[in-house]
Amino acid sequence: MGIKIKDLPKKTKNTVECGQRITDVLKDVRNERTPQWANSLYLIAMQFGSSTVELVLEQSNYENFGTLWSGLNAKRIFGLPDFWFVYVPMPSFISMFSMLERPEFIKRLVGLTTNGKYYIHHFEESAREKGRKEFPELIELGIEKTWETGYPLPAATLKVEYPNLKKKETWEQENFEWKYPEQARFFKPEDIDMSVDEVCNGILFDVDQDTPMNKKLSKEDIISSGIGRSTKVWKK
Repeated sequence: MGIKIKDLPKKTKNTVECGQRITDVLKDVRNERTPQWANSLYLIAMQFGSSTVELVLEQSNYENFGTLWSGLNAKRIFGLPDFWFVYVPMPSFISMFSMLERPEFIKRLVGLTTNGKYYIHHFEESAREKGRKEFPELIELGIEKTWETGYPLPAATLKVEYPNLKKKETWEQENFEWKYPEQARFFKPEDIDMSVDEVCNGILFDVDQDTPMNKKLSKEDIISSGIGRSTKVWKK
């Protein structure tokens, strides 16, 4: 009698081993249904549910890519027993990128995606409304409470000090705080006279890693808001 795919995490030691076993099953299905692709590469992503929530709710693109670096380096840098998320097998270019220091990793990926500009991610209105109905505590803690504190500007994200989870004292003292420079200013919706919902529609700022981390953003710093066909250009 076999094991259901959903039960494989209970039967394996880590995400990579689990991914390899799942791949064996899914490749057989793929090769049977589409034999012309039998020799092509097959990748799957393995991740913990908490990482999915974190990446969805993390609205600053600089912080989001920082989270990606943390997840890929959960074992190497933080000394945790497993990856937070990982590809099986790991593509060589992602493996190479993950070996960079956190600031360099972030700068390269932000450079490839927004030309280095600071972007507040779009969070679909329908998803927000569904979340308020079905997971109100998630929206309250993950979005509304987070925006009360705000998000650091790029320069502060690049200079944050993360906790040393390899030290026993860190766990004993529960010292898990990420320390941003004292002069860092955190962007909040009221800085540009918008509500949380308006900011969640997505905003691209004319702000990058060279912008002073204590700068107070204003509407004059906005390049565009919205996404796709709903994009509104503020300045060229």
